[in-house]
Amino acid sequence: MFGSMSLNARMWAWAILLSVVLAAIGVAVAVVSPSGSGNSAATAIASPTASPEVTVSPEVTEAPAASESPSPAASVSPTPSASASSTAQPPASGNRDPSTIDCAKEAQLCSDVTGAMTIKDGKLQSSKDEPSGANYSGVPQTKMTSTVLKPNQQPAAGGDQVGWIKVHVDVVNNTSKTFVFPQRKVALVVTHNGKDDVNETAGPYTEVPPGGALHADFLNPETSDGTYTWRAKVWFYAK
Repeated sequence: MFGSMSLNARMWAWAILLSVVLAAIGVAVAVVSPSGSGNSAATAIASPTASPEVTVSPEVTEAPAASESPSPAASVSPTPSASASSTAQPPASGNRDPSTIDCAKEAQLCSDVTGAMTIKDGKLQSSKDEPSGANYSGVPQTKMTSTVLKPNQQPAAGGDQVGWIKVHVDVVNNTSKTFVFPQRKVALVVTHNGKDDVNETAGPYTEVPPGGALHADFLNPETSDGTYTWRAKVWFYAK
């Protein structure tokens, strides 16, 4: 290849060829070398951000359309919903806190049953609903259903460990009048060994027309030994 060239020319040709070869090797190294230190591979991991607990605003629909029930939260805070109309009207004068109602004197403002249970050594001994015998003639009827739950929020039977009581309340207006719930309050009063504990909903001014209803759900942690009773109470007036 270089037979007819002088010595100096040959040297220059070899130098140029060597530089070309080294450059090619350098390019190849740059292409195949992994990024980062050593042989570690770069990894991208997307970690989800936990959603904060959200308090669901009361849902309002026109009667007689059924309202969607929000998922119950594992907390003491109840979430109400309503088959009714909600407006920006201010609460009426004389608004009352339903937790203060004496069911012996104003049974129409209390639930149709009283829930009861007994816990011993952390386990369910007995539970029942006792009918109140209240007369709801001319006013909405407050219906209450209760379930005793284990710590994992599954239904508890006799002898099971107790973690919660789950209570659902329907205030059903089967009258021909519209009733007003000034602050959409429904109170669940739980009495444990003679001491009252109140859990209460709250919301905007709400009107429940004939055929409509107001709904509330409660999830209370109850684990201590003793005797429990509970009853739902409401406050409303005819429009």
